Amino acid sequence: TASKARRTALSAVRAARNDVAHAANGRLSDAAFERHFAAVRAALVDECGGDAARIDRLRAVALSDDTEVGTGPGAAAAAAATRVCEQHKEEGNRHFRAGRFVDSRAAYTQGIALAGAANSARLVAELYSNRAAARLHERAYDEAVRDAQQAVSLQPAWAKAHRRLAAALR
Repeated sequence: TASKARRTALSAVRAARNDVAHAANGRLSDAAFERHFAAVRAALVDECGGDAARIDRLRAVALSDDTEVGTGPGAAAAAAATRVCEQHKEEGNRHFRAGRFVDSRAAYTQGIALAGAANSARLVAELYSNRAAARLHERAYDEAVRDAQQAVSLQPAWAKAHRRLAAALR
């Protein structure tokens, strides 16, 4: 069905985005970029009816940037994306402190959606961990476990992510 195809496509986009976010802490080779881009393009064009020409133009811009993190024109975009992710995190934190867990989850989700362009695995892990906490308050335990696991995979040495995972598994 169309709904299942859309979920499959979104899952493929999320997986590719997460792979790129993991690679953002180091050098992203041309081969790795091509592999990630092909996965995203297939999901956007084939499954979601995306504009192939626009996607290919984005690819051309990405290839013209220096792929070394922290240098070249891509670094400015990554820094901007990181700032926006930070803003979503702070907005989520404000909602969380006020007990508005649905709103906090939505803000963290918006930050996570931009995570592939951000240049900080730590920040992305914090967003997932915070969203897990919001989901715990909503009693959405399975989703909280998945978010906490994502935080742990991004920052394995971060104790808070492990505590969130333990709380979600109770």
